Amino acid sequence: MSWHSAAAISRAVARDSIAVTCAAATEDDWFEWAFSGGPPDPLYQATMIAEYREQARLLREVIGNPSRPVFFDPAWRAANDRTAVKIAERIDEQEDFDRLPILADALEDVGCDNADILDHCRGPGPHVRWVLGAGSRPRPDLIGYATWFSVLLECKL
Repeated sequence: MSWHSAAAISRAVARDSIAVTCAAATEDDWFEWAFSGGPPDPLYQATMIAEYREQARLLREVIGNPSRPVFFDPAWRAANDRTAVKIAERIDEQEDFDRLPILADALEDVGCDNADILDHCRGPGPHVRWVLGAGSRPRPDLIGYATWFSVLLECKL
């Protein structure tokens, strides 16, 4: 997603509102708006802001927040007869992300005290399934939630 998709979504949502708000706009007005954030229509602007926020949230779901790196302890895999891994595998196979709070409990049981991981698993989502291709390696300081989930499942990174 990008600025272009956010603008397209905003135009579609606010089409009728823009027609009223910008009825007297000249060609020069439209040209200026093209470089200054779009037409000065309140619904259009609110939709753009909402779309930017949603795109940022989805990006953080995939790659995490670079300002708050999440570190994964490989010992969590083996602990407790691989319980966390087994739960993660079931969630992954069935794409049943409603069971992520159960995974959070299992991770806590094996020593995970990372609030970012636990809060994410217990959060409302939506959650995405994202597996890195073979040969890809995430930067350790940019490990995202979906990436650590792949690490937990021992995907080839």
